[in-house]
Amino acid sequence: MVYGSIIGQKGVVEVESASEAGTNLHIYLPLIDAEAETTPTVEDVAAPGHGECILLADDEESHLIATCEVLESLGYKVFRL
Repeated sequence: MVYGSIIGQKGVVEVESASEAGTNLHIYLPLIDAEAETTPTVEDVAAPGHGECILLADDEESHLIATCEVLESLGYKVFRL
């Protein structure tokens, strides 16, 4: 999972290993421009719906309500259990 995350961020992993000397991992990630970074919105990370129906079940009422509100704001029709 870590390797996949690093590669997904266009990073590089280098591994150096020697018998009886141990292993070194070097992880290189690209720099980002902190000023250009924006906070993602729900629409940036979730696919908008077009009236599709979703059956939503959760034993925690507060999670159920919050998730339902988000899905409905994205255009889904939600049925709660």
